[in-house]
Amino acid sequence: HLLLWPDGRLALISFLPAGAGGDPAAALERCSMDVWLFGPAALAAEADAWMAGMRNFLEEDRRLVESAQRGYASGLTPGPVHRLERRIVQWQALYHRLMELDSWQHG
Repeated sequence: HLLLWPDGRLALISFLPAGAGGDPAAALERCSMDVWLFGPAALAAEADAWMAGMRNFLEEDRRLVESAQRGYASGLTPGPVHRLERRIVQWQALYHRLMELDSWQHG
């Protein structure tokens, strides 16, 4: 993921399967994340506060993602897509089509 700010800062976030080289199914259960922050030298004094804010944001995101994963693992059958989710589902379908994942579809 690449996040851009109007003041010229950017954050590069990568997620890689944990346990590469091991059991492929187990590798899907966990991942590691790396975060790189880039910005103008004039903003260097704010880097620690920026990283702290990113950690808070990513921790909130992790909790939401893990909650959704538990729901899907429970056998949940999603209902109709809420209007605020339509754009997300549209992008998911595009990615899955481009990755040739024919078996994927939203409830």
